[in-house]
Amino acid sequence: MAQPTLAASARQPDLQIQIRVDRSDSGEVLVFQVQGFNDALNMAPTVLDPVSLRACAENRAGDFFQTMEELAKGRGGALSEQLLQAEGATLANELLPEGLRTLLVYHQEQIRTVVILSEEPHIPWELAWLPELRVEGRVGRGAFLCEAFAVARWSNNRDWRRFLPLSRIGLVTPEGGDLGKVAQERKAMLEIDGPSRRVQTVSPSLEAILEALRQGVFDGVHIAGHGTARTRNPNRQAILVGNALFTPTHLELTREGLAASQPFVFLNACQTGRAGFSWTRPGGWGQKLTELGAGAFLGTYWSVRDGKAQTFAEAFYRHFLAGVPIAEAVRWARLELAKRFPGDPTRLAYVLFAHPLAACTENPIGLPDPARELLRTEVKPWDPEVSSPAALLRAEYGIVPFHGREKVQQELEAWAQQDSRLSVRLFTGPGGMGKTRLALETALALQKEGWQAGFVLETSPLSPEELWTKVARPEGRLLLVIDYAETRRPFLVPLLRLLLQVQAGPVRVMLLARAALDWWDQLKSEGDGVGELLAGPATQRIPLRPVAQTLEDRRKSYHLAGRAFAEKLLREPPAHEPANLESPYFERVLLLHMAALGAVDGVNVKDEDGVLDHILARERRYWDRRAKTRSIPDLVVEGIGRSLGAITLRGGVATQTEATEFIGQLAFFQGQDAATVHAVASLLHEVYSTKQRWIEPLQPDLLGEHLVMRELERGADELLTLTLGPAETAPSKDASASAE
Repeated sequence: MAQPTLAASARQPDLQIQIRVDRSDSGEVLVFQVQGFNDALNMAPTVLDPVSLRACAENRAGDFFQTMEELAKGRGGALSEQLLQAEGATLANELLPEGLRTLLVYHQEQIRTVVILSEEPHIPWELAWLPELRVEGRVGRGAFLCEAFAVARWSNNRDWRRFLPLSRIGLVTPEGGDLGKVAQERKAMLEIDGPSRRVQTVSPSLEAILEALRQGVFDGVHIAGHGTARTRNPNRQAILVGNALFTPTHLELTREGLAASQPFVFLNACQTGRAGFSWTRPGGWGQKLTELGAGAFLGTYWSVRDGKAQTFAEAFYRHFLAGVPIAEAVRWARLELAKRFPGDPTRLAYVLFAHPLAACTENPIGLPDPARELLRTEVKPWDPEVSSPAALLRAEYGIVPFHGREKVQQELEAWAQQDSRLSVRLFTGPGGMGKTRLALETALALQKEGWQAGFVLETSPLSPEELWTKVARPEGRLLLVIDYAETRRPFLVPLLRLLLQVQAGPVRVMLLARAALDWWDQLKSEGDGVGELLAGPATQRIPLRPVAQTLEDRRKSYHLAGRAFAEKLLREPPAHEPANLESPYFERVLLLHMAALGAVDGVNVKDEDGVLDHILARERRYWDRRAKTRSIPDLVVEGIGRSLGAITLRGGVATQTEATEFIGQLAFFQGQDAATVHAVASLLHEVYSTKQRWIEPLQPDLLGEHLVMRELERGADELLTLTLGPAETAPSKDASASAE
């Protein structure tokens, strides 16, 4: 029998489970063959002990689905979850060979994606429950197969499709009727329409749907509505569209269109994922669509309520359209429903036919969306129309090519890949040494290897326990970067306590700080194993050396930065380096690059303050230009720097109300009307906003600190009173915003 063309793809599922149906004198026998494809598993095709079926699989599966529907009518909760697990455990204990259960449990750290190729169409293999499996973020053990791993099915004799762009989606929803939440689902689908992704409504009639599929114009099809599988013929399963029934048999009329467009089809209706035997082979929506050329299919085993179906669909598309591979996107949608509706079986109803690593982007990310939002590794494009001048110098814009620390980064990648379960490294150095850029480049490199890696945001409202729930993963391969570690002891200590309980690694923690002073000694005296971890061999403190230690290294770094800035600003790069290139302050690579930016501007800066003053002056001119577009009076422009200095010292502001109230307290704005204060706050928001703060501090840190110093020298002593007085407004830093 032909096999899917796994070799055609550089990335393959970690584990393939093939299930064949043989006949014996006593009835049907299930024969399992497993094969591992990743380097860690590296398993040749292996046949496991067969399992003899003593009952009709179709009838038993029907009973199973009926039980799920009955549980869905309840209120959920702990007892319902236990009943779900009991059903799944029975399925696993009776139908999975002991060798397969052992493989899944003992190699769960090496398995992330699973594809099931089954000749037996009725059994919901995804819902096998194994008490020894783990799901990240859960207390205790035990998991359904489809929640522990990213699981998908496929047909044995069909080629994979790895790219599902969803550039044009056909949307079918019923008009009126009793599905109240479908209107919200329709609205959410229409909201993903944009320049690179079009969503087009299709009339909910059999003729319109068939014509759309025949034309092959859609590479994505989403149908929500009523579905039913009240027939023993799987190709007669139906979705109600208008006054007609749409069945898999109708798909024969669209064969050429499906083969041409190879769409992803999501039938978010009841019982659309059930399969069975047609005349000679498995049939049903998933089987028929993939047989005719569809790239992927998502449907339901049993009846689902429209509200929870809508929630699942929104969660799935949020992850998938962000670049998460399709099976992982389905898994994360399940986990979101599990958290929101504990004990409800809706999350388990969905069945996926696809290559589990298929994605809607050419370069899929390995990081599920919830973790990506918490572990920041954002690389931003610099746009002279909207980016502040200082953004040229920030790590997350990456204007100057990463250089001078390639060997350190390679050592960090090797450290990450070591066998040890948990390890910590503390990097120290003054502001402007490049700590953040080193950590960012390391995180990005590890992400390409399938790691979850990034900066833990200080502005996140999550506790360490909640953070761990969202970023943990069974196989480890997790890098947490914590910038300004010297200010984050209340968060860091409980987080390290949690990490000490990790059973599977590798888990790595990078701490960034300006110096290891009393705070570090205090951390090493903490109890519950934290002190032992930080004082022991699993932790290493590394003072960061200058990027350019020799005069020649400084020349190279200076001119590299100058060429990069000149290219962005459409100017000539500097022909000569500063005469004082040997000055000690140029050990900080940020100041070296600031001097190069000054030279591109045609200014020969002379000392450390001169370097910083020039960069700050560029920022002030930018504020002045933006102020003119807002008709802010010239006399008020000086107050922009005063406001940003106060906000920088405060550590940013979270909301518009907080910003206007805080700026309004400055003596400079006493007597100004509310509209002027609002205009200044809005200007700063446009230039310095992030997802975490309505207005962030001025970055890089050295520039923000210089702004505060200059404002204090201008007599703005109130900045200290306003920002450092109340304890709740003590300054804080944001790891993702730093750009040393």
